[in-house]
Amino acid sequence: TLGWRQEWLQTEAELRAVSVAGGRSGRQQGHVGGPVLQGRWAPGPRSGAAAGDRGWVWRAGLARTARLPELTTLLDRYALNSTDDRDQANSPLSPDQAGNPALRAEQAWSLELGAERSLPGAGVLSLTLYARQIDDLIRRRIALESVPESPVQRWVSRPVNLGSASARGGAVEWKGPLTGPRSPWIGRASVGVNRSRVAQVDGPDARLEAQPPWSLTLGLDRQTRDRPEGGWPRGLGAGASFTYTPAYATQQTDLQQVWRDAVPRLDLYLSWRPDPALQFRLSLQNAVPADQHTRSEVRDIDGFTATGEQWRETLRTLQASVLVRF
Repeated sequence: TLGWRQEWLQTEAELRAVSVAGGRSGRQQGHVGGPVLQGRWAPGPRSGAAAGDRGWVWRAGLARTARLPELTTLLDRYALNSTDDRDQANSPLSPDQAGNPALRAEQAWSLELGAERSLPGAGVLSLTLYARQIDDLIRRRIALESVPESPVQRWVSRPVNLGSASARGGAVEWKGPLTGPRSPWIGRASVGVNRSRVAQVDGPDARLEAQPPWSLTLGLDRQTRDRPEGGWPRGLGAGASFTYTPAYATQQTDLQQVWRDAVPRLDLYLSWRPDPALQFRLSLQNAVPADQHTRSEVRDIDGFTATGEQWRETLRTLQASVLVRF
């Protein structure tokens, strides 16, 4: 299919808090258009293919998209931080906050290619590749500025259209029975790889925000059965899911960098379905909590460096639910 998508973007925000200096409103309008192309090709199974094997299904898509800035970032405002007096210099780790009414929407070309194949026993194998070219990338920049709200220079964080960026990556995902087409044990696995580059930032870690270089997901589910099987009680199901994101660094600007520790996560659940209309479920999310550690660094052109660390506690969550079908 081939089409054309045209977006008219108009945003308007008004700030009524009298404690914040600066203007009270921000407005932006514009438009972006581009083609939307999607294709699908399913040649069908080959001669002599196994039962349930419908062959490969190929997909491709090309689109032009836009991402609006948050409304609060468009306000012409200046907010002093709560830790440093107005007449004193602050730290780049606790900067003042400012808006940018001239902030433009991010625009991107996106290309995605995918392939999917059905496997015996309702299994699925899928492959995905993507590439994106981004213009007017939005990112917060921390810099030392002379501002009318203070007699001394202050460190200020304000959003800017930093420039252009490119991203590419892929993922492989598998789901299927472990010990044969009729096995009640269903396995899941996926691996994703991401690479990105911000053109206006130097260094090997000049990647997009919150984009780890790779990620891993593993899962195992025991499907419910209407009768006891292999010592497993009737109607009982269980499962586990493990995700892992490695440690990585992001060079946000030439003078700002942040490091994030690895993030493992384990989720568990147990379900019981005594009859088709009733199901009980007990889930334990983040079964092995691990504190999330982030380290940030800000430098200026004179060689001054400020470093800070943040530890965020994560919680274990136990949830019980009952599902009734009428």
